[in-house]
This record gives sequence, C-alpha cells and structure tokens, in this order.
Amino acid sequence: LMLTRPLPLMTDPAVQTRIEGYSRAEELVLAHPLGVGWSLETLFLDENPSENWMPWEYQPTHNIFLLLWVETGILGLCAFIFLLFSVTQKLLEHEKILGTHHEESKKNFFLSMGLIILCTGLLDHYWLTLEPARFLAIILFSSISRFMSDPVPIKAIKTLRRSKPSPVSPK
Repeated sequence: LMLTRPLPLMTDPAVQTRIEGYSRAEELVLAHPLGVGWSLETLFLDENPSENWMPWEYQPTHNIFLLLWVETGILGLCAFIFLLFSVTQKLLEHEKILGTHHEESKKNFFLSMGLIILCTGLLDHYWLTLEPARFLAIILFSSISRFMSDPVPIKAIKTLRRSKPSPVSPK
C-alpha cells in the first residue's frame, strides 16, 4: 500500500474513507447495541446522515468484524468469533489416521486461506457483502468440514450372481 501511493498514508483518501467509516460504525454500535440488521448498515447511514453524501457514496464499513458488530450486534460478533476460533482449533488439533503429506498440505492450505480471509477482512467488507466472496467462504468452510470428518467406510457391493440356467433336457 505504501509503495503504490506516494501520498503520506494518513492523508490518503482511501485511508480517510476507512477511518470515517470506522467512526460511523462506532456511532451505530452505540445507538443500536443489538445491531441494525443484516445488510442494513448503509440504510441506517442514509436515514441519519452526518454529512451531505450522495447515495452512491454510502458503503459498508471496511472491516468484517466491525460490520458484523454493526449489523448483528455484539451477539452476532461473538458467535462469529467463536465459530472462527472453534474451526481453527479443530483444524489445528485434527490428525487423520495414517496422515500423509497430502493431508498435511490440505490442512496448511485451509489454514492459509483462513488467514487470507481474516487479513483481507480487516481492510475490506467484501467477504460479507459480495455474493461471490460469500460463496468462496462457504466453499472453504464446507471443505474444511469435509476434511475434518471421519472417512466413511465404503462397503463392497455384492453382486448377485445369476446361476447358469440348467440345460433343458430334450424330450
């Protein structure tokens, strides 16, 4: 970020927009401790304007944790954090029987993808607000769940053997 933008970081318009969004999120959290409702943050910002903004300038808070806190309240935020910690803990503790290098690579892949989601989620909101990103997150959590589940034994399918027809005796 610092190399691509020659401006001092704190006067950068993108940084200023994020800081303004964080302060507006704080105001909404204080006014609505149980949340404003899923995907309703921008609606509440439009109904209670602190500045004279155009409708297309309203954006969700650029932080998934603050956004969850604003929209779902402290209960939703705590549930989300609990989910993240429990999935990460189970993934770290998980060891498959006859674990192979392939299984360890999958585990490392899931941990790194989760870390990428968390890091990008601290600076942007798209993991919660854009459908493709939501689908990717759902696929990731589903894959983790499938990876951690015990393998289901496959039973051999017994085929019915037809007995050879008895030769018909000529009369």
